[in-house]
Amino acid sequence: MISFRGFSFPGDIRLLLRIFFCCSRYAVLVRTRSIKEIFDGMERRIEAKSGSVAKTNSAIGELDKVRRGAGFLLRRFMGFPSPCLPRSLVLYHWCLKASLPARIMIGISKECGILKGHAWLTVKGKLFMEDPEQISGYNVMISRGIQEEAGT
Repeated sequence: MISFRGFSFPGDIRLLLRIFFCCSRYAVLVRTRSIKEIFDGMERRIEAKSGSVAKTNSAIGELDKVRRGAGFLLRRFMGFPSPCLPRSLVLYHWCLKASLPARIMIGISKECGILKGHAWLTVKGKLFMEDPEQISGYNVMISRGIQEEAGT
């Protein structure tokens, strides 16, 4: 078995393919649909296929792999210089499927007269792999998902 940047081969090939298809889907959707349509469609699809998946630490470990894989694919192969929105959509999708309490947030800030946007995720009430100092500069405009207090 070969290990590279936290992925093991051939063990993680199926996971990487799932990440690739999920990234491809949301890369197209962010360019062709409204955020509301994306959320509504995602939640409908996952509700229709819902099965009981245990909320475990292994799901959070897998989520980290999904974050790294999605970021790589979206930047290097799909042409997103700032892939925060499609990456956050992929992570939110993954959390819904794994029954993890997650919330996706989309915010804006104005820096030196330039309007900037960012998307991020909270999982179990905590920021997921984001710098709290960076996020504090954004005003949340859209928020969707389950709000759970940290530590519960």
